[in-house]
Amino acid sequence: MSTTPRLLPNLRRLAALLALLGVFHGSAQAFRCNTWVIDPGLRKAEVLGKCGNPFAQDQRTEYRVVRARETVWSRPVNGGPPVQTAVEVERQVPVVIEEWVYNFGPHLFMQALRFENGTLVEVRDLGYGH
Repeated sequence: MSTTPRLLPNLRRLAALLALLGVFHGSAQAFRCNTWVIDPGLRKAEVLGKCGNPFAQDQRTEYRVVRARETVWSRPVNGGPPVQTAVEVERQVPVVIEEWVYNFGPHLFMQALRFENGTLVEVRDLGYGH
């Protein structure tokens, strides 16, 4: 006796569940602009090309601390061979933050986009436009 007929309904349910999860996954981080999906990872030029100029925009620079391990070579005092040491170093790096707002009118939500160094990192709904 084959188990295939009993397995088929379970596979269909699993496929339907996975399809639903795919529809809702990341929906808070993306929106449609004309026929294009705008989601994190796009560059500013791509968003401009797909959506046009934003209704409003703002720019600022934040300085963030990043840590990195660097290799330092030193020569011992007694004249032996150089010794390699890993040192953790902190640096402040500038991050250019741009925030854009798209207003699609009173029947659609406005969208706030945040770019870091030219790459879209966040999309937020702001409520209905005007």
